[in-house]
Amino acid sequence: MFSSWYYSTDNLFFDLGKKANQASKKLIYAINKLGFQYKYKPESNQLFPILPKVLVNQLLEKYDFHIWENYDDTHAIIRLVCSWATPSSAIEAFIRDLKSFKE
Repeated sequence: MFSSWYYSTDNLFFDLGKKANQASKKLIYAINKLGFQYKYKPESNQLFPILPKVLVNQLLEKYDFHIWENYDDTHAIIRLVCSWATPSSAIEAFIRDLKSFKE
């Protein structure tokens, strides 16, 4: 395990946070463009979009995320978290699957 001095060396802590936030910004842009709403305004690398339960069930077949709570009978709020290690390819694949539902 790394000690806290390691993360403060050469701004590593901030660089890792920046990567996580950049990954989440790609998701935010796509979710907004597709017209989905949020439980909480996106302000970090954690997102809480409100999605149709049919879509949530389809996404759960391919992705690992947490269902935060039921929004109503047909929608659920999910929790998505991007980290410094989230590959762009995973973000792009998730966005493609969101778009295919809306088409």
